[in-house]
Amino acid sequence: LIDYGLILLGLFLISFQYEKTEEINIPDDLLNYAIPIYAGIWFLTSLFAGGYDRPIKLWKNAVGAMAGTGIILMIYALLSKDLQFSRLIILLGGLWVLLYYTISRILFHFTLGNQYRIVKRKELVNYYS
Repeated sequence: LIDYGLILLGLFLISFQYEKTEEINIPDDLLNYAIPIYAGIWFLTSLFAGGYDRPIKLWKNAVGAMAGTGIILMIYALLSKDLQFSRLIILLGGLWVLLYYTISRILFHFTLGNQYRIVKRKELVNYYS
């Protein structure tokens, strides 16, 4: 839940900055529904890609972030024009999710010890044998 909350916070910050920079107004109803759904999709794709499995494998978080971005972009393409607001927010959001998972897992590796240890490919072979 902390991951979902921080992803959501980052997405709202990206959206507000986009509104300010582009001097546009994204309808609140759209933001209040779309951004939490986006965050949920990214969270779930990371979960299903194995991003929460131990030992940590950073590439699984990357796969989850990219798959989530792809799913969101596909859904976005199917929406009517009045429900679409910005592909840039989706792409920057995907980058945010990728950076968040990478940085947080590296921090966990160095602060929380063996429970959140990041493994290399050679260690992975030894881990399962």
